[in-house]
Amino acid sequence: MNIAPIATENQSVTLETFCTLSAQEMGEQIFGTASETSVWLALEYPFPWGNKALPESALADPVKQQLRAWEGEIPGARIQLIKQRSLPLRRATVDTIPGQSIAFFVSIAQEIHSVTYRFELESYQDLLDVNLPALVAQWGNNLHSAAEPAAIDSPSSAQLHAEPLFLICTNGKRDRCCAKWGLPVYQSMADYAGQCVWQTTHTGGHRFAATLVCLPEGVMYGWVTPDDAQPLIDAHRAQQIYRLDRYRGRSCHRQPAQAADYYLRTQTNALGLHDHALAGINPMADNRWRIAFRNAHTGALHGVGLESRRTTVPFWGSCVKAPAYINQYYEI
Repeated sequence: MNIAPIATENQSVTLETFCTLSAQEMGEQIFGTASETSVWLALEYPFPWGNKALPESALADPVKQQLRAWEGEIPGARIQLIKQRSLPLRRATVDTIPGQSIAFFVSIAQEIHSVTYRFELESYQDLLDVNLPALVAQWGNNLHSAAEPAAIDSPSSAQLHAEPLFLICTNGKRDRCCAKWGLPVYQSMADYAGQCVWQTTHTGGHRFAATLVCLPEGVMYGWVTPDDAQPLIDAHRAQQIYRLDRYRGRSCHRQPAQAADYYLRTQTNALGLHDHALAGINPMADNRWRIAFRNAHTGALHGVGLESRRTTVPFWGSCVKAPAYINQYYEI
């Protein structure tokens, strides 16, 4: 398909433009673009999703308020609605999923110690009885303990969830690229990995569709194709980064550190998820950083110099918004 030309300030957005194809054609950097999220809250909601998925959902107002409160109270928290099938919405407000319990995952994405908890809810109202900030704090308090952190007490107790989760954005109401490219990738991954794979609402970066996040580690990819499904899942299960040209970064890192991580992996061909760990981010000047990583095998420190530069042409951020100038990261 032909890409419509980039609009100027006096031009309107051309509806035939797919932001994913435009970003690929213009060579936009995919690395350093992962959402900065350390606590992923993934709630099963198999009913229709709107553009603004949570506000436009049929969840009761107290449930929506609880979820939003957690986003405000828990640093780095982000809410995702997820599903593996689609059900019609027959009521103005939903409290249950007919014939089944409701899955609610809490993934705490850390560089070394990551974990997923799973709740099985009888109704969405059960969320009002969950002390989620205490659960997140409890995990943090036990990171350096030999004891395995236990689930908090609640009417629907959390259990540690050992399997990885793969969340693929398919919300075409937010951006049509997410449905066009996300749905085939979801189907291919679900065919291979079954219950580990979920459709999800917006994770950020429509122009990188198909986009996905691998939990609990918070590894994010973009421009994923159905052919990537099996090798990507196998790589993640082996604690390896899959294809650096698909790698957006880890959500537990700030975006400059994500970009520096990419450059270091490119130089060293180190694809092990834990081959190195972030040791520090040192701002040098405006839009410049010296970012240090420690080699997990030798203990040696590696420094990456980084600079953020404004693009000289505007890029499509989504299919429905006018192009804008963006910042990209370059090694110095």
